[in-house]
Amino acid sequence: MADNNSAHHAVERFEKIWIMLSLVLLVIFVSLVFYAVSIHGAHIGHAEPRQDPQKILAMPEFADPGVVQTGPNSYQVNMVAQAFSFIPGDIEVPEGAEVTFRMTSRDVIHGFQVRGTNINVELIPGDIASLTYTFDRPGEYLIICNQYCGVAHQNMLGKIHVGETDAEQVAGTDDEPAEAPAADAWMADAERAWNSQCAACHGRDGSGARGAFPPLADGHAPALVAGDGGREYLINVVLYGLAGAIEVDGVSYRGMMPGMARLSDEDIAAALNHSLHAWGNADELPDAFARVTSDEVAQQRDRGLSTGDVLEQRKALGLD
Repeated sequence: MADNNSAHHAVERFEKIWIMLSLVLLVIFVSLVFYAVSIHGAHIGHAEPRQDPQKILAMPEFADPGVVQTGPNSYQVNMVAQAFSFIPGDIEVPEGAEVTFRMTSRDVIHGFQVRGTNINVELIPGDIASLTYTFDRPGEYLIICNQYCGVAHQNMLGKIHVGETDAEQVAGTDDEPAEAPAADAWMADAERAWNSQCAACHGRDGSGARGAFPPLADGHAPALVAGDGGREYLINVVLYGLAGAIEVDGVSYRGMMPGMARLSDEDIAAALNHSLHAWGNADELPDAFARVTSDEVAQQRDRGLSTGDVLEQRKALGLD
């Protein structure tokens, strides 16, 4: 009988110890939550009433997403997430500005997480998520998708550039005349179009992803337009997409290139021109090479091609 009582008291002591440990862990967890909120603040995304995804995407703010200044020191970032990119993918805001994000997804569920902050929002087709945040330190903040969204999920990245702010500019009293645009300003526009629309799969350096998305650097893009019909093929790849096995430098690629006809003729032409002139490709182009124009894109837009039709165009060029 004494042995049973001893065993009972021993078990009781262990139970009390585990209960105390559980309470201590709970207190530590709650303390850390309060500490994080007190230091970083609480930035919780708010979802508006659910709507038809196509109606949301047709709204002016999402049909032409980007950064809009809404006040002397406040900005609104309208963003659309899609496989496998954020649009816009490069965001520039000044230090200390109040930034309101309004975001939605075009296709599947994506995540919007900003490294170095507590911003972490789920983006769902048919929903508009919104939150407000102030970047108190200048620097570069990485945006990642933390919801698996497909084969190139790991390439779905973006950046927020927070620059040091001139107080006069914030107050709107900077009367200095704007500098005249450089003669090669088209190159900067072309790079922005590429980074926001194409870099998620093909890389900012045009190196692609082996086995999934072919490279366009080191003369690959110029090779596509070298043959008769090559310019039209390159435009159609972007407009209508490409599906099926292809081979580049002896490597087989089986990734799916989605059609991007939703983009404007100007954006498609800009992205293509970047791929043709960046990463050493310009040296591989003929001396008299003319940049792709939005009119050329418009001429191909109504052809109604399938991804299979575009693949046949590629085969006709003898690229495989």
